[in-house]
Amino acid sequence: MCIRDSGQTTAGYNVQIAVDSQHKLLVAVEVTQDGNDTQQLMPMLEKAQAVLQSEQLTGLADSGYYSGEQIKQAHEQGIELYVPVPNKKGRAGKEGRFTRDRFTYDGENDCYRCPQGEQIARCGKLRPQGKRNVSVYKSKKSACKNCPLRPQCLKENATYKKLERWEHEALVDQHREHMKGTRPMMINRSSYVEHPFGTLKHRAGMHHFLMRGLEKCRGEFSLMALCYNFTRVLNILLSLIHI
Repeated sequence: MCIRDSGQTTAGYNVQIAVDSQHKLLVAVEVTQDGNDTQQLMPMLEKAQAVLQSEQLTGLADSGYYSGEQIKQAHEQGIELYVPVPNKKGRAGKEGRFTRDRFTYDGENDCYRCPQGEQIARCGKLRPQGKRNVSVYKSKKSACKNCPLRPQCLKENATYKKLERWEHEALVDQHREHMKGTRPMMINRSSYVEHPFGTLKHRAGMHHFLMRGLEKCRGEFSLMALCYNFTRVLNILLSLIHI
């Protein structure tokens, strides 16, 4: 299968691990054929939760795992989640126009406010967009026509600003607030989860799979994870004996 990595396509599999922060053991592992990590977070957390039998699980992941739907699932299952929201500029940012974060949502009046302070009001009811339901918000043409910030906001031929809001976007807004001040925690996350990959690659020599086929590769990686955990447990026990 093909994996997208930094804009390049590579033949391979997508390996997932969940590491416990106390003993640095591999709690759950998986090998998938998904080209990215956006749908992997909750399945891995659910596996970890089943193993740990914990009702107060806290999950940390990098921004590659961010997904609004995954945030919603974690909220529904009572899992505390720390995943940075990607800073995606999109086409507007690349073209030098205002990005979505420049428009502030006013929950009390169910509208957005543009950088100039004008209202972008909701238009109509929820409508399906793929697997999501979204609300559409549009500005007044008269407000945009003479706006001094118009070149920074609209395309050349556009007459109004249009924004879409997911029906569960409030959870995403809460998550953004939740992530403030968590940089030290996220730095520690890297030391937990990246270290096992480095150990498996450079000590065990697992730079690629020897087997072919998804199920065989899953079996191969499960054996490597078992060996890793076994070595880790021995090191923990030896450290306790020395104490």
